[in-house]
Amino acid sequence: MPCISGTFDSKIGILLEITVSPAQSDHGQQSASAPRVASRGLADTGASRTCISTGLAQKLNLSAKGKINLTGATGQKAVNTYFVDFELAFGSGMAAKIKDLLVLEFDGFGDGSNFEVLIGRDVLFQGVFTTAFTQHFTFSL
Repeated sequence: MPCISGTFDSKIGILLEITVSPAQSDHGQQSASAPRVASRGLADTGASRTCISTGLAQKLNLSAKGKINLTGATGQKAVNTYFVDFELAFGSGMAAKIKDLLVLEFDGFGDGSNFEVLIGRDVLFQGVFTTAFTQHFTFSL
């Protein structure tokens, strides 16, 4: 089971290295030349679904597969959904792959944020995710 552990800044949160690409399944048509974007994802245990920025969806040339209501602290809004393939880097060349992940488009990351993905419980709960008040975390998938 791939595992990553480390420390984090409690003012920023836990940032994980990820690669996102259009899904290679019935949901989408990914070719060998399909874009793959390396990015950072913020582990967000308060998010039930994984979300990507509008900018990342544009970089990947994604076509919306539908809409779903996104409920957050500021209210509810209909947002685009996409299917993507997702790789979490676990160091030493290891990566955990999640295929056909349904993600939501979210435009609320704000200027100056250093991540383009909120990694929600739909991904985090596929493994074991722990955090401590000592600013240490472990994620096994």
